[in-house]
Amino acid sequence: MIICPSFYDERFDGIGRVSKMVEQTFLEMGHQPQILSANDSEELCSSELGVGYGRNYPKMVFSALTRSFLPPKTIVCMHLGLAPVARIISQRYGVPYLVFLHGIEAWQALNLRRRWGLLKVQQLLSNSNFTLRHFHDYNPTLSHIPSVVIPLGIGIESKEATDLVQKPQILIVGRLDQSEQYKGHRLLIRSLDLIVKEYPEVQLIVVGDGDDRPNLEHFADQFSLRERVKFLGKVSDSRLSQLYRESMVFAMPSKGEGFGLAYLEAMAHGLPCICSDVDAAREVVQHGETGYAVDPLNLFDLAEKLLALLTHPKRRKTMGQAGKERYLKHFTEKHFQARLQKVLTLKV
Repeated sequence: MIICPSFYDERFDGIGRVSKMVEQTFLEMGHQPQILSANDSEELCSSELGVGYGRNYPKMVFSALTRSFLPPKTIVCMHLGLAPVARIISQRYGVPYLVFLHGIEAWQALNLRRRWGLLKVQQLLSNSNFTLRHFHDYNPTLSHIPSVVIPLGIGIESKEATDLVQKPQILIVGRLDQSEQYKGHRLLIRSLDLIVKEYPEVQLIVVGDGDDRPNLEHFADQFSLRERVKFLGKVSDSRLSQLYRESMVFAMPSKGEGFGLAYLEAMAHGLPCICSDVDAAREVVQHGETGYAVDPLNLFDLAEKLLALLTHPKRRKTMGQAGKERYLKHFTEKHFQARLQKVLTLKV
């Protein structure tokens, strides 16, 4: 069984993508998991293997207490906030449950409800050492819970050579939600104001949508950069692949990544990456080898590193190739499944 925030609504955010990879891992092991989705509507979850609660958490808890589910062999809970639901079903059926830690939701002192949800957990799964370490920093009394770090992976076919001419553009991919302003969009826009003085043809390509987009567009206007910053909204997978292949640099100087799947997408396409030096992205992007980790409070550091990649084709190519090799060696979907299977084999 997989208990997750969203699964069927095609939001394809980080947790949703990982939830689907967890399902695929179960399938590879010969088990068809039932999916309990907190946010999906009942209409989206029409089969007996999918149950949606339409953002009605009390309804989900009541269902966990009373509904007859297909007896699970193990439960993987994909968000701390749903751990109480996992604990209830685990105790009803006498099966183990595991809880996945992703990032900022774990970097805080847990309230009583979430702590209760973890009191009987068999194991915590963390996407990075950074996430697990910060969880323990904020919740030292829970550091005794068995835990394992399972770095993520993605299933992108790596192309040996691009068939597109690179353009003088910087790419960032991520939701534009006011609740996720830590991703660094404003810092990139401000850095562009410095970069255009030395590299006037540069553009910033912003992929993603959300309630913060109008604010970001206005922010770009304040620096007279509307023609330099292109907001594309949501794009198709094929269009996104094209953008990765024709861009020179992927940059997301975020201050709150628990891992950062977008860095893997860029690396799979042979693109050098710029991340921050204060979150888990440093476990994905190797500073000086596959890109740069910058101080997210230092605008000039970011602008300097971007210019170093934009104006040096050989350096871009070397770092991009190193990133692709690192992706293929450590961070494919098969790598993630193999790591998760080692844990689940002991539980199912």
